[in-house]
Amino acid sequence: MTIQHFLREYSETHSATAARRVVGYAIGAMILGLAVCAILGVIPAWLFWVVAGAELITDVVLTRGWMREDAQR
Repeated sequence: MTIQHFLREYSETHSATAARRVVGYAIGAMILGLAVCAILGVIPAWLFWVVAGAELITDVVLTRGWMREDAQR
């Protein structure tokens, strides 16, 4: 599987249903909100990196599960 194919599948998986789009927008909004808070000094930078890393792992796990689920259909 080429990286281009993987990225296309990843993108299609995220936009397949309304619920998946909401999850994607929620994760993006949380990362953006935390980045703004870290830049403004409201939260420490290390907390931003910890939460962003956890959200990245959550996104990858969810997306791989969705890709597997879609492939079985």
